[in-house]
Amino acid sequence: RNPKYQNNKKQIRKAYDQKINPKLETIRYLNTMQSPMKLEENQETQKIYEPNKDEIALNNIDPKEVKKVRCSYKSQSLPSHPRKTLSELMKRMKEQIKTLLEQQLEVDYKIVTNEGIARDIAAKLSNLAGDKEVDKFNLHVKELESVHNLVLGLAARLAKVEENINLFKDGNSEKYTEVILLVRKREKLVEQLAEAQWIKENIDRRSKKIERSIEKYLGAKVLEKFTEYVRIKEKLIGERKELGDKIKLGRRQMMELELGKGGEAMDK
Repeated sequence: RNPKYQNNKKQIRKAYDQKINPKLETIRYLNTMQSPMKLEENQETQKIYEPNKDEIALNNIDPKEVKKVRCSYKSQSLPSHPRKTLSELMKRMKEQIKTLLEQQLEVDYKIVTNEGIARDIAAKLSNLAGDKEVDKFNLHVKELESVHNLVLGLAARLAKVEENINLFKDGNSEKYTEVILLVRKREKLVEQLAEAQWIKENIDRRSKKIERSIEKYLGAKVLEKFTEYVRIKEKLIGERKELGDKIKLGRRQMMELELGKGGEAMDK
């Protein structure tokens, strides 16, 4: 084997440490997090009710009535409903972000594992076809990932701009300037997305040459592995992008809640 490709396992381990270990630390951090609101709520709900003289005087009243009075006293020590609702919402959002991070961790592991297939094919090509074919193969793999990320990113930005334009379609003249800027931005994104699609089509055409080279030097079975590798690669890139967007959105919403914006919205 070419010494250049003998350290595949080390490369996979390095990629694993770079992509997956940081997310493990984030998950551990979320497990230990507890908001100040939750601590305050726990302290308030743990207060012990102590009877006073007025309550002792209720001994001669119907026990059911006494129970009602005690419950009303105890309810005064509980947190307000908006605070309780906000605390529960924060807790649910933390759990959702933790779940998303765990899913992203699984996707990253699958990506690292899948990239091992490409490295194995490159090593075999190096032994049988030479460095020139290997360089073409490696360049093609990088281009596949880059153009797929580009198309997904532009499509997401275009969808966001379309959403903002629809929000301003209420006839508000004060927002007219903003709508014009958004429309221009949409036109630019449409052009960029069309260019990205054209680049992707060219790369897909070059894929045929790479596939013929793999079949020529390594056989039909390795070619099947490569086509499956490409299919899984594009699928995982899409999943990682979607999870990343959801995590960003969740963190931004949590930040707004912690700053009190969420509480104000609930009060209204």
